[in-house]
This record gives sequence, structure tokens and C-alpha cells, in this order.
Amino acid sequence: MKRSSINGLIYSRGFRFSVTLLLLYAMFLKKNSPPVKMITENKTARDVFFLLLSRGFSPRQAMYITAQAGHETGDFKSRIFKENNNCFGMKLARVRKTTATGEKYGHATYTDLKSCIDDFYLYYNGFKYLKQYASLKEYIAAIKKRGYFEASEIEYLNGCNHFMKEYFEETPQSNG
Repeated sequence: MKRSSINGLIYSRGFRFSVTLLLLYAMFLKKNSPPVKMITENKTARDVFFLLLSRGFSPRQAMYITAQAGHETGDFKSRIFKENNNCFGMKLARVRKTTATGEKYGHATYTDLKSCIDDFYLYYNGFKYLKQYASLKEYIAAIKKRGYFEASEIEYLNGCNHFMKEYFEETPQSNG
């Protein structure tokens, strides 16, 4: 067998192996992540959701975090969001790496929505949150435990649930 034939065979098998892994991963995601359907016309909520997906969050987790951003900003209408490009009410990080450009009104400022999402990604991974939570309630309990918000857990959960219903079609896994 010629050397080029061997290289072609290795490449071909490697390609098939990669495709097989991708298909298996897609099947795993489909099985473990029920479909998410956005029903909102709110462009910012849509942008947040798709930016979270682009950072590697699962559709289910991106849904929870988008609802959280909606709650934090009052449907993306707060002064902190509008003037700071801060959709999570994040404070300026002093210890961890950050994409923030400064601080205004006691909250981090960002050049745009994407840099805010990138900073949230750094925060999320820095605290080693789970890649997936079984319910919004479980996710809210986890961020409360880390001191992310000061309100009562039930109050924060109710606020996030409100925006889940505003932005997404309800599914059994999204309740609670």
C-alpha cells in the first residue's frame, strides 16, 4: 500500500470517528435536553439566549440564565442594563479575570452585551457551577448558596419564573 493511501485511510477513519462522536453527542443532548422554544419578541432576551448558547451553555441552562437576566434587569429596562450593558447586575470582579471595563452605579460596566455574557461565563466557570441543573429551582438554590443575590430565594425564583413564562414556552422540566 502506498503512503498516500494509508494517510487517506487514516484521515477517512478519523473523519468517520469524529462524525460518529458528534452524532452520539447530539443524541445525548436530545435525550437529556428537551427542546427549548422562545416565544418572546424581546430582541435583547433573544440575544442573551443565543450568546449564552454560543458560549457553550446547554439550551436548558441558557433558558434559566436568560430568565435570570430578565429578572435582574426588569425585562432589560433597568438603568444598570442600559447604561452599563450589564444584564446580570454583576459587581466589578476584583479577584477573578473579568471582561468589565470599569464601574458605574456600583456595578460593572461592559462595552456591549457580548462582553457581559463573556464575563458571566468566567464567573460561572470560576465558581464551578454545574453544566446543567434539573430545574430552575435547583439553579436558583445553587446561585443563592454562592451569595449571588440578597433577596429571599422564593422571591428571586418567582421573579425568574415570571420571565421563563414571558420568554419561553413552558415544558415540564422548566417548572419548579
